[in-house]
Amino acid sequence: MRIFEEESTLVINWSEILRQAFFYLLDLIKHNPSILMFLLVTIALSVVLKIKSGASYIGARGEQLTERELKLVNLFGRKGKTLRNLYLPKDDGGTSEIDIVYITQKGIFVFESKNYSGWIFGDEKSQYWTTTLPNGTKNRFYNPIKQNSSHIKWLQKYVGEEVPLFSIIVFSERSELKRIRVESSDVKVIKRDRTYATVREIWEKHADILTDTEQLYEKLKPLTDVDAALKMAHIDNIKKKYSTS
Repeated sequence: MRIFEEESTLVINWSEILRQAFFYLLDLIKHNPSILMFLLVTIALSVVLKIKSGASYIGARGEQLTERELKLVNLFGRKGKTLRNLYLPKDDGGTSEIDIVYITQKGIFVFESKNYSGWIFGDEKSQYWTTTLPNGTKNRFYNPIKQNSSHIKWLQKYVGEEVPLFSIIVFSERSELKRIRVESSDVKVIKRDRTYATVREIWEKHADILTDTEQLYEKLKPLTDVDAALKMAHIDNIKKKYSTS
């Protein structure tokens, strides 16, 4: 390492430091090959974690944007309370995670958020849907209508049959719902910028049913506060159930 002194200021030659560090590392690997394996494993794990955290961020960001749209619903006079990431108990001891619920006097709006881009193809009865990117890459994902139907099943059991539940599948504005076939009148598949209009449409077609939405909110709120172990177990179960392989 060479350090030059100029006008009482130390200037470090970083190129020289890096060069020496590189050759020092090569010497270590030459005498101890296991260090190379350790470095390769560390790099591989870093890449995997970065990919996973990126996917997690994209999903969470989509939920945040949908929640923001629901604040507009409140702003224009339709009052409700929002909860995100509810882990509902299932009979087999597992959990069913709901992205977003919007609790109102009309009932509970149950949102499945898909923050995808590209062309979206699918129908209500298919097991899997497809997203096609501009470069031609195609990816399959589990039918979000079926996914939300499962969420609603366990939510209904938890809150009781008297509470109306409305299923809404929300895709990013970056997507194009190219060919979507939905037969059920109680299921909506929309882009995020249609959230307000869709909630309003459902709202106007249904009478007020719930008189104590605050009590329902307090009942569901603890389901958003779960430990990391339960979340990881839920993710593992989802991977096994919805794998496209």
